[in-house]
Amino acid sequence: MLGHVVFAALLIVFEPLVAFPSEYGRRYPLGQNDGHRNQFGNYLRNQVKMLDNSNEIDGDHLNGRSLDEIGGGHLIGRNLDEIGGGHLRGRSLDEIGGGHLIGRGLDEIGRDRVLGGSLDEIGGGHLKGRSLDEIGGGHLIGRNLDEIGGGHLIGRTLDEIGGGYLIGRSLDEIGGGHLIGRNLGVNGYLYNSGKGRNLNQVREPNVNERALKDYLTEKGRML
Repeated sequence: MLGHVVFAALLIVFEPLVAFPSEYGRRYPLGQNDGHRNQFGNYLRNQVKMLDNSNEIDGDHLNGRSLDEIGGGHLIGRNLDEIGGGHLRGRSLDEIGGGHLIGRGLDEIGRDRVLGGSLDEIGGGHLKGRSLDEIGGGHLIGRNLDEIGGGHLIGRTLDEIGGGYLIGRSLDEIGGGHLIGRNLGVNGYLYNSGKGRNLNQVREPNVNERALKDYLTEKGRML
């Protein structure tokens, strides 16, 4: 009889340290309940760490928070790496298969290299800027753009480059001519008389006369 009592006492004391209670309604002393909670908490933390460190989802390597329809090319997350043979690192990316990218840091998309606020070699041209939209259609909105379609562009806002519309501060080697000014419109037109600075080798005849005279005066030459 005494042996049965001792065995039952040992079972009550050591069972919580080995396995979880089989029924939630079973009551244990406070210390044993704390032991269960600590053990279960450690288990959950280990599972979360395993999920955080998990890699190779459907053959690709993904490290991020929110990802949707990866097989269809839709990605929404923070850190993504080696998707479809390309490397992506950014915050928000949508319809990568369709060529639309919205994010800060992107690296090696397809065969090209894209780096955050700096984007390089997209469609054979070099782009460095913050916000770019419809690159295939020639529409660009960003801060720094370089070597687009054989020409060099450095400015803040540029729209419809194929059509020759340029709005920015500093532009260089557009259409074979060198332009550095504040307000530039279609095909070399300069607006706001006297506001254009430093015009060099502008081959178009329709250049603001006063701006050109100011440039030549600064160089120590007179008309």
